[in-house]
Formats: sequence, C-alpha cells, structure tokens
Amino acid sequence: MGIKSIKIVNLLSFDEIVINNFSDINCIIGKNNVGKSNLLKLIRYFYLKLEGSREIPPSLNSHYSCYGSITITYDTTRIKNIVTSKKNNSKFLRHIYNTLFKSEPIGIFKVFFPDRPNLSTHKLTLKIFNDDSIKWSIPNKSTRDILLFLFPFFEVETRHIDLYDWQKLWEIISRLKTFNIDEINQDEVINFIDTNISPHNSSYSDYIDKINSIVDISKYSYKEKVLNYIKVGLKGHTFMIEGGDLTMQSDGTNSHKFIELILTLLISLTRREYITPTLYIDEPETGLHPKRSEELITNLYNVYKSFEKTKPEWEKGKYTTPYPVIILSTHSPNILKQVIKLFKDKQQVIHLSKSAHLPTKIDIMNSRYDDLRFYNLFSDNEARLFFSEYILFVEGETELELFGNLLLHEKFPKLKKIDTYKTNDVVLKYTNPAYSNLSIPYLVLLDADKLINFDVINIKISLKKTPINISSIEKNKKYSYYGSPDHKIKTSIKSLRELVNNTYDIDESKTSFLNNDLKTIIRLINKDILSPINHTLTSTTIEGSLINENTIFLMSKWLIHEVFNNCNLQSTHPDFLRVIELEFDKDNTAIDTLFHKAFKLDNRTKPINLTHKILVRKIKIKYIRNVIEYISGHVIESSRLSTLFRIIFNGKTDTLISRDNNTYDNLDIEFREIAETIEEKYSPTIKSITNKTGGWVTRFINYSIIYIDTNKQNSFIEEFELLFPEINAIIERASSLIE
Repeated sequence: MGIKSIKIVNLLSFDEIVINNFSDINCIIGKNNVGKSNLLKLIRYFYLKLEGSREIPPSLNSHYSCYGSITITYDTTRIKNIVTSKKNNSKFLRHIYNTLFKSEPIGIFKVFFPDRPNLSTHKLTLKIFNDDSIKWSIPNKSTRDILLFLFPFFEVETRHIDLYDWQKLWEIISRLKTFNIDEINQDEVINFIDTNISPHNSSYSDYIDKINSIVDISKYSYKEKVLNYIKVGLKGHTFMIEGGDLTMQSDGTNSHKFIELILTLLISLTRREYITPTLYIDEPETGLHPKRSEELITNLYNVYKSFEKTKPEWEKGKYTTPYPVIILSTHSPNILKQVIKLFKDKQQVIHLSKSAHLPTKIDIMNSRYDDLRFYNLFSDNEARLFFSEYILFVEGETELELFGNLLLHEKFPKLKKIDTYKTNDVVLKYTNPAYSNLSIPYLVLLDADKLINFDVINIKISLKKTPINISSIEKNKKYSYYGSPDHKIKTSIKSLRELVNNTYDIDESKTSFLNNDLKTIIRLINKDILSPINHTLTSTTIEGSLINENTIFLMSKWLIHEVFNNCNLQSTHPDFLRVIELEFDKDNTAIDTLFHKAFKLDNRTKPINLTHKILVRKIKIKYIRNVIEYISGHVIESSRLSTLFRIIFNGKTDTLISRDNNTYDNLDIEFREIAETIEEKYSPTIKSITNKTGGWVTRFINYSIIYIDTNKQNSFIEEFELLFPEINAIIERASSLIE
C-alpha cells in the first residue's frame, strides 16, 4: 500500500475529514457540489508543493483558525523491509535507509535489536496559513523528495484530457521504474552510437560536439534521462489505437483507451518495483457509453487478476507486492456496480455529502456483502441508489406507479428527487443506507400485514418476527434509562403488547374493526417504534391509501368518467351497430351484458353518426344507473363501499384480508357476493385496468388531481391531504429531508 490515510482540516469545503484507509480500488461518490473536486484539488496542491511548484493556495474553510492542513500518511513497510534487508547493496537504497529509517537495525542486527522503533509509516503534513504561507511538518527536503519519489501521485481529469496527444503517459512511464543511471557514462554512450552509425568518420560525435559548442542547455533531470533511455529501447514514441492514428478515433474511444492504458501501465510496471503510485481519475465515465464504462472496469480487473499471486509457491508473473492505489471519482452507477461486483473485498466506496452551509462529510460505505446472492442481483438499479437524495423503498408496482406519477410530481416537485425502488428482503438489507453507512435519507414503506397478522377466525392480533422483530428491539432497549429515546421505544412496545392482547370487535362481514383497534395499533407502531428506523406501515395496503372513506365518492366519479369518456364501441360496422340498437330496444335486455358486448376500454374514439352517438349515450346512462341502483340498494356506508372497491382493486379489508388470502372464504358470504356482483357489473369492460399493473392508479390519480384543481376551495395541498392523508404524510416526510 502507498497512501495509507489522508486528513484535511479547515480547507475549502472541509472542516475536518479523515480517510483512514485506502483499498486497491476506491470509488468516491456523492452529489454535485459536495466536495469531490475539492478533495482532488487539495491532494493535487499537496503534491505540487512537494515538487516545489509555485501554486495559489486553497482558501480556508473557516477564518476562526489561522491555518488549514493536509496530512498524508504513507505505508513504508515494504520499502523498510527492502532497505533493511541484508541484500541491500544499492547506493540509492542506502540513501533511503539513512533518510527514513536510520534508527532501525539493518540485516543481521534486526535479531539483536528487536526493541528498536518500527517505523512502518511516515506522516507528512502541509500547513497553509491565512497569509498564503506554508509549512511542512518535515523540514528536511531530502526526506520529502524520497516520499515523493516512492509514492508519486498522478491525476487524470477526463474532461481535460488532450484526446489526441498522449504525451502525459511518458511522464507516468518515466516515474514508475528506478534505474541506476549515475553509472552511465555519457561519453561511452556517444562512442557506442558513433561506432555503430559512423565507424570511419565520427560524424555522430562531431555533430554532437558542434551542437554543444553552439547552444547553451541545462542538464537532463533524472526523469528526463530515464525517459530518453526508455524511448531509445522502443520502436517509436507515438501512441496508436489498434494500429490507427489517434485522430482517426472517436473521442469516447480515445478517452477509454487513454484511461485503460494508464491503468494497465500502472499495474504492470509497478508489480516488481518499490514505487507505489496513486492514481486519481475524475469522472472516468465522461464520453463513454454505460457499457463501455463497465468494460473499462472489467479490463482493469482482468489486468489486476493477471498479476495476483494465488499459490504459496513461486508463480511466473505473479507477485505479492502491493498494487497501486487507484481512486475513481464517479457519478456512474455502472462503474460503481462493476467495481463492487468484481473487486469485492479489494474495493472501498467513499461517500461525500454536504448540507446547506455545513462542511463536507465523509462516510466509508459498507460495500462488502456476505450474501453472495446480492452480487448476482446487484444491477445499475441498485447502484444508482447510492447516488440518491432520498430513497423510498416499496413492495410493489402500485407504489412505483403512484410515486412516479408525473402530475403528482408537478404538485409536489420534491417527488422528482425521490428514487422509488421496489425491493425484496435480500436487496433491501444491503441497499438500505443504514447498512451501507450512507448519509442518504430513506423510508421503507410496508403493507400492514408485513408486520401484523390478524386471525379472523379467533379474532386475534399477533406480531410477525420479520422483516422487523419487535421483540429484538425490545430486548436491545431493556436497560435504557428514563427519559431517553430508547426508553420511549421500550415503553411504546409495552403499550403495544397490551393493545395486541386486547379483545376485538369486528363487524358481521369480518372486514372492519368496530373501534378502530388496528388503526390505533398501527399509529403506535409507526410513531414510536418504526419512525426511528425509517420504516412505516400503511393502514392496510397502498390500495387502501388510495381507496378510503374520503375518496370513495371520487372513485365513483372516476369510474363514471371512464365509462363515458374512455369506453368506446368495439366496432362501428353497420351490422354490429344494428344488432346493438335492436337489443337495446328490447324491454328484457340485460343492460350489463349489452354494455360489455358493445364497449371496451379504448381511448381511441371512432367516428359514428349522430343517431348512433345518441344510442351510445343512452346505453351508458342506463348502464351507470343500473350499477348505482345495485350499489345503493346493497351498500349504504361509505366505509363498507370503500372496502368493497379495495377488494375489487386487489387491496385488503381493514382486517388485512384480500382475495388471495386463504381466509377470504371466512368473510361474510353476502359481502363476497356483493363484491363479485359489483365487479361483474363494472369489471368486464374496464378489467384491463383493475389489476395491479393495469394502470388504474395513474388514471385515478390523474383524475383526482384534475378534480381537486377544478373544485378546490382551499389550496391543492390542503385538499389533497384531506382525501389522501397517508400518501400526503409520506410525501411530506420525504420532502422535509430534501433540499
């Protein structure tokens, strides 16, 4: 390992942040303007000053302190083992030893002085003062130069790559290998070349002498010498892609190949070296198709694995030496997903977040997973949640359709910033910010029967042990002190158990509680037990949040609207119309049968003459009256009617029973017959929208929003809250945490 940790104090958007450990592959993620670019700027500034460059210093975060600082700790374990080994015969390695580890025993003396200090790390701090002056914690420039040499830093800002000039690669190549070039005699090199290209007239050496006599030039630096000697050994120095010139490739291809080449060179050329570089790539996905981004990481992984030692014995081309530290600052779920899936325990995700007027916060994401199933399930959809502003975890398609409604987004703009995600137990466990250790607000929305079981035969309520074990929560709060939040939860669970053990009265149909007992229990669970862990239960299901006593009149209006506006003739053929007209004129015609025979749900209207338009209207009016007469003759209470419609639209009763439950047949037979009859009267024509994925949620919400806007006496939000209190509460809760 090269860089072991970075600490930044009071600079740019940082108050004080620490990244204590780096893995081989590190992803930095976060929203825009949270400090990702600032982190790169500060590391870059640190290294530029280490090289002796004149740079404009970064501004302080707070002027209550007169300075800020950047501290980088280097892991020097490997180089220490090399320079203190008995095989150390190199002059340069002895120089490293004398500079960094002079107090440490060397070679055989390690055995006799085991108690000497073990300097396995070196810490270097740069202080930047408010007068723009700087101060190093290690005044000795020779020490700093060695740290710079051993742990070089390279950066790639993808947006600023010169896509057609890759000369920067030569600088990287020249710094990844150590050569003892001091032993090379320049005159010997000139004589060697002269002998091979002009053995009789010394034209090469004469040419060099003439140039030297005319021009005044400085000496090559070590890096320049190394690069020249490297290039001499190669067949050329112009980079190409698959034999083609860089100017012939697309920008995306050049960007991809440039980054890929840097990564490959970095890993390949440092496997047998004691130089451990760090490479920071800012937004590697720039200009790349998502699949190309994945390919970039896959190719990196393949190179990475090609050098990894897998056996204790010697393996050709395999090494146990540290890999370079690679940092990818990215907004790409594709890249993040691929890094996590492929590198598993060799990767780390660093999440940056920032609230208004507050400094940047850093969290190390828990991105390693024990359940191997998750790696198979982990896709771009899951990865994008780690970039969210707010996550709403839901159980099904109905919730996705509801909270993704475009008209609802217009009325509640912050909904646009919510990622609504349909999950399961495995995926929820690992994408939950509480597990991931991310500062992303979230809410898990559950149907009531996920936690509560109602035995309709014995009239008993019990609590399920999954997905939330209330008994375990109670056990964890056992020793909480009075007045603490934990004690409040403990007290609430005690009250909950008393409520659960009560006796209950339900109506004759076994669909509702006479005293709102279950709603009381759910309110208690939500308020005091689930709220602290960002979970909430609906009173029944999301269908129950849409279809309730307050909205049943709206549901009826909407269904009538669907019949009159969206149910159109199945055919406009004259013979078909003639048959329909004849059947309508018969006194004994069953209007329900005729309506379903004549119409289907189809938004596309077909041209017909005025006579047939009048006929269509008469049939629809008669059909609607027939349905209304049946309902009003059998159902009076709005609560019962809302329960009936919830059953028809695949929801649950207040006693948490749906048509899919085994206990559905225990409901009152008259209730079931009425529900079946209403469905027969309504459903055949609009059946395509009554199931969970049929689109009824979108149609109903759209109609409701337009209705509220048209008829509202107060603000839209006030009217919406009266009709859909549960849905409004969820939106309000999320909105309060979104900037």
